[in-house]
Amino acid sequence: MEDQALLSIRNLHVHFYTGQGIVRAVNGVNLSIHPGDAVGIVGESGCGKTMTALSILRLVPGPMGRIVEGEIRFDGKDILALPEAAMRKIRGNQISMIFQDPMTSLNPVFTVGNQLAEVFRLHWKRLTKKEIRDRCVELLKVVEISMPEQRIEQYPFELSGGIRQRVMVASALACNPKILIADEPTTALDVTIQAQILELIHKLMVESKTAVILITHNLGLVAENTKRVIVMYAGKVVEEGPVDEMIDHPFHPYTQGLFRSIPRMAKDFSEMKERLLEIPGVVPSLTALPEGCTFGPRCSRRMEICEQKNPEMKEVGPDHHVWCWL
Repeated sequence: MEDQALLSIRNLHVHFYTGQGIVRAVNGVNLSIHPGDAVGIVGESGCGKTMTALSILRLVPGPMGRIVEGEIRFDGKDILALPEAAMRKIRGNQISMIFQDPMTSLNPVFTVGNQLAEVFRLHWKRLTKKEIRDRCVELLKVVEISMPEQRIEQYPFELSGGIRQRVMVASALACNPKILIADEPTTALDVTIQAQILELIHKLMVESKTAVILITHNLGLVAENTKRVIVMYAGKVVEEGPVDEMIDHPFHPYTQGLFRSIPRMAKDFSEMKERLLEIPGVVPSLTALPEGCTFGPRCSRRMEICEQKNPEMKEVGPDHHVWCWL
């Protein structure tokens, strides 16, 4: 299966060089994405989810941030070895990203139509102005925005949060990418709009066979919208596997803690006796990671070896891997 991967990341390390020391934001991540995959990446804030995604597009903010080690191969190409001109042909064309906050991702001084048109001007240079405008209108129809002819003349601040997020989805899907990275695509949206955005992404994934990487801290979104889940902690992958298997049989203590901390519906008060699990301690500073297992200081089941050596990968089921000495 590995040689058929559309995207393959091996031993990725991303560091930020600050006055307080070296921040190891991504620390040896390995993952593979296949055509048509729906993969969720979950974990606490600061665990490296977004930095892993930005590394795929070579958008790690510099000059402090750098990819210092590893390999990222997309469709047989070594992304880290490509010149910037070649990388621009991939960004937004073959790999697209829906960023967390559409209000800050969209330029407030350009109309929606102008910003959508930029994608076509960059990647489809043979189109005329009228053809670009028609495609922009069609894109807004695809993401189910009403009155698209009027919307393309509006500025982002004139639109609601839900419509701005749909514009971001439209921009990401303009060139029918092979991989769509959705980084917290439902942040700050109400529940109804969240459901509509996720349904839209799923519909487009099915129709266009686009592989989707859903980055979130919401385990409910992962359970409902992905086939495989990757759990990250302090810049590392600690467990990965099929989403149903991970929900029913999580192996890593951190994964167990995440899933047991989800509130569950109860029929009556008699069923509300069990308290939610609390993971003790705090995430370690990325400038001073502990020796051995990074989760060790917070783990109630830690052993002596956990403090001495990084855990090795163990296969605990079909396509289910865990990095834990237990």
